[in-house]
Amino acid sequence: MSEPDPMTEVHRFGGIDCTQGGQAPGGGGGDDFAMATWEATLGEFDPVYLRRLVRFTGPTAAASSGIIHREKQLWGHTLVGMDPGGGGIGVREELRHVEQTYNGRPLLGVTPLVTREDAGLAGIGMPNLFFVGPGDSLIKEVITEPMSGSSWLPNKLHSLFLGGLDNGRIVFPPLWEGWDKLNLVGRITGHGGKRGLGQEIEMAGYDPELMRRLLNDAVGLGDEERTRAEMDLAVLQLLQIDVAKDPDTKMRKQDRYGLFQFTSKEAKDSAYAMIYGYFTVWIWREYVKKSGWGRKPKGIVVDSEVV
Repeated sequence: MSEPDPMTEVHRFGGIDCTQGGQAPGGGGGDDFAMATWEATLGEFDPVYLRRLVRFTGPTAAASSGIIHREKQLWGHTLVGMDPGGGGIGVREELRHVEQTYNGRPLLGVTPLVTREDAGLAGIGMPNLFFVGPGDSLIKEVITEPMSGSSWLPNKLHSLFLGGLDNGRIVFPPLWEGWDKLNLVGRITGHGGKRGLGQEIEMAGYDPELMRRLLNDAVGLGDEERTRAEMDLAVLQLLQIDVAKDPDTKMRKQDRYGLFQFTSKEAKDSAYAMIYGYFTVWIWREYVKKSGWGRKPKGIVVDSEVV
C-alpha cells in the first residue's frame, strides 16, 4: 500500500482573536473572542477553505481556553495562531491545563495545548500553538528578514490575505440563506465582490454591529446555521477594515518605515480571527518548505505524534 502524498494531505488550521474577558455575555456588551478554522494542503498555490468560525462575547480566559480545546478536538488543527494581545497571554496560561470545561461541562481526553517554548519548559502538551507576534520563535524561524517597527507584521498579514483574495485562493462558503430567521432589516445577496470576495454582502442600510447583536441574542439556531451566519458576519467585518488616515489631510498614515496602520469603525474580532488563521496556513507551508518539502516539520504534533 503506497504512502499518502504529503502534498495533498488535508490539514486544519486555527486563528484566534482573544478578548480581555469577564464581561457579561449576550446583548452586545463586551469584546468578542473569535476562532476561525481553515482547511488546506501543503501546496503553495492550492486553495484555502474557510470551514468554521465561532464567536463568543466576553468569555473569561478559562472559558476561552475551553472553547479552543473543544474546537481542537472537533477539527484536529495542525497549527493554531493566536493574537497575544487582548487577553491572549492569560488564555495561553489556561490552555496548559488538563482540566477544561465547555458550557459548564468538563471536556474529556484533553491534552495541554502549548507553544514550542512551553513544551520545552514543561515537557508536556501538544506544541501546536504559536503567537502571531514578532517575538514568536516559529515566526522568527520562518521570517528571517528584519521586521522593522510594530507595524511590519500587521502589514504582512494584510498583504498575504489580500493577495489570497486577489488570486482566488481564499474560498468562502456560500452565503447563509437563513438570515430572515433573525428578522434582519434589509436584504442580503451574493454576487461577485471586490478584491476577489466570492460573496460580497450587500444590504439596504446594513449594519454589521446589528448583525452581531442579532446573533448574540438569537436562540434556536443549530450549530451549522450559527457557523454559517458567523462566517457571513466575519466577511462583513473584513469589508470594514481600512488603512488609517490622517484626520486633517485624509492621507493614509505611514510610520517612519513607510508601513500602514489599520482601523475599523466596527467590531473586527471575527475578521482578524480569519486573517490570523490564513497567516497560520502560510506559516505552516513556509516552515515545511524550509524543512524540506514532503517532510513533516520537527517540534509540531501531527496526528498525536511528535515528529
